[in-house]
Amino acid sequence: MASEKPLCLKGEKDLPELVVSLGSMLWHRTGSWRYLRPEYREKPAPCGHACPAGNDVEKFLRLASEGDFDGAWRTILAASPLPGVCGRVCFHPCEKACNRGRYDRPMAIQAIERFLADQASVRGLAIEAPPIGSSPDRVAIIGSGPAGLSCAYHLRLAGIKPVVFEAEGALGGVLRHGIPAYRLPKDVLDREIAMLAAIGIEFQTGRRVGKDVPWEAMGEYPAVFAAAGAHRGRRLGIAGEDGGGVLGGLEFLRQVALGLRPDIGKRVCVIGGGNTAIDAARTALRLGAQVTMVYRRSKAEMPAHPEEVEEAEREGVEIRFLLAPAGVAREGDGIVVEFQRMALGDPGADGRRTIVPAGGRNVFIRFDSILVAAGEDADFSFLPPAVRAEKGQVVVDEWGRTSEPRVFAGGDMAMSSRTVAHAIGSGRRAAMAIARALAAGGPAEPATEAAETAEAPPGGVEPVPFEAVNTAYFEHAERCRMPVLSMAERLKGFAEINLGISADAARAELKRCFHCGRCTACDNCLIFCPDMSVRRRPDGKYEIDYDFCKGCGVCGQECPRGVVEMKLDKERRQ
Repeated sequence: MASEKPLCLKGEKDLPELVVSLGSMLWHRTGSWRYLRPEYREKPAPCGHACPAGNDVEKFLRLASEGDFDGAWRTILAASPLPGVCGRVCFHPCEKACNRGRYDRPMAIQAIERFLADQASVRGLAIEAPPIGSSPDRVAIIGSGPAGLSCAYHLRLAGIKPVVFEAEGALGGVLRHGIPAYRLPKDVLDREIAMLAAIGIEFQTGRRVGKDVPWEAMGEYPAVFAAAGAHRGRRLGIAGEDGGGVLGGLEFLRQVALGLRPDIGKRVCVIGGGNTAIDAARTALRLGAQVTMVYRRSKAEMPAHPEEVEEAEREGVEIRFLLAPAGVAREGDGIVVEFQRMALGDPGADGRRTIVPAGGRNVFIRFDSILVAAGEDADFSFLPPAVRAEKGQVVVDEWGRTSEPRVFAGGDMAMSSRTVAHAIGSGRRAAMAIARALAAGGPAEPATEAAETAEAPPGGVEPVPFEAVNTAYFEHAERCRMPVLSMAERLKGFAEINLGISADAARAELKRCFHCGRCTACDNCLIFCPDMSVRRRPDGKYEIDYDFCKGCGVCGQECPRGVVEMKLDKERRQ
């Protein structure tokens, strides 16, 4: 370079000559003094990271925002076979984790999922599954609730033949018998179960394992997944609860779901503070009763979802707190319930505050009937003795394996988090472990390393924090509103309350998504780089020419979605 003769340009009179070098300066790698190094790393969005079912939420929102509704629906199907169900009854922890919630309001993810599922139904889309071979592996699944359906679905996608045993005459478990139609219309459940039957899942209804089907018959299957659910209502343990006029909340919901109309009278007491109690109270309202819920703790300690509690109060359910049932007595054609006044104590092991007697006179209230919803337990009697159970749950590892090598368990039987999404996730993980085990030759030592890799979110474990989002590139926007049935109309019967959002509302809502942790090719890094060291590759991704990158960090600061990270450049520090 130094031997090249410079070019001298003659300037105006009295001006010095201008010397211009025609040599390349590429040899002068100005990135040599860099101590920070920008790196492109796509990371999990907090919405997907929080989804118990394992949905890639950001991906299906991104595809939907691009107009690919079918692709978005199939993205949900990669994790969950029940998008129409979850789009209605899931308590959407994804929305609680959404970074947009710290900017204005979280994305309406559940409404979008429902919209995509309903659109797929209108368009007649079907689940795609590989063909079943002439002699496929067969796995027995006990229970057709969300865990059982999820396990069967993912096994079928793996080329395995699932056989589902359901004790009731209709499929769905708690989805059919425990969730009222005003939240989950049964035709929605029916259409999604029909799609599962269409891909070759075998269902046997009216077949209770341990009674109609002996456990020994399970020996013909190389693996068994137990997900019979928690259907036994807990007793209060007080005098008089065994007499007439007292009915379990879950049994009450089951009878109504079957088309029966239990005689509960006009004045109904619901004891409990969970979701079953709320559903029982709102169902009793629709049967024309005046409903009083009684809960032994305060409103803040209620395990029921806050939105459901709010809806119950709006519909007319009276909720009384810090009262614990102490006894039941019959007087004439009514029931008098004695309640003890309670006070909140210190937090217990579960984080909720304990209760202690508050003293003072007990409270006596007259009702026509009582619905007890103090929690539910699973029935383990059909399981072999080798399957260990503790504290009301089958003991399992993270993949649903029990102490018996052939037996897996999930859903309410094996989880304390009793939600539909958690159940779907447990069924999916068990299916992955079973499939890997059968491929390896037996369920005793399943090869879970590959399953763990498949389960892990892309780009790492920790989701993108709100602080990594550059909100300067986003405008505040109203969250879409779910159209609902009027109060007068909803109390006339069991018509669905939430009516679903329109396509226009869905498109407007999708524009609000930050797409945390995902590169959307916005070109900010390329445009703002002062050294022009960022290049776009033919595949649309970006790369950095580290020979000229000085590590200034502008690309990271201007990335709207936290994809560009500044890392200590160890090579330059040496």
